[in-house]
Amino acid sequence: ILTLIYILDWAINNLLVTGVIENWMVILDLKDVTIANCSIPRMKAFAEPIMNHYRGRLFRLVICNTSWMVRGIWAMFKSIFDGFTGKKFIMTGDSDSKDFKTDIIDIYFDKSQVEK
Repeated sequence: ILTLIYILDWAINNLLVTGVIENWMVILDLKDVTIANCSIPRMKAFAEPIMNHYRGRLFRLVICNTSWMVRGIWAMFKSIFDGFTGKKFIMTGDSDSKDFKTDIIDIYFDKSQVEK
């Protein structure tokens, strides 16, 4: 966790431009991750420092390659968040699909930044 905080602080100090680029977009790929091999304590240990120290930095969190079960659970819990916070989280299925490209890549990324 300390390594993560070091990397995030380094990114803020060296990669973000004050007044121009101050937020980030995180893509979390859950390919080959199932409910059975997902560690809730580890995820909580990862999420807590980010929520406490970098609360206003997150623009969008895209979670891709999620199973239908995870998307179903997300759909139930999404209503807990206020509208502003709920819009920060995007849960998708297959990242190789056409929908992922049109719904995520084309909207949030400049075409020059996307691998062909």
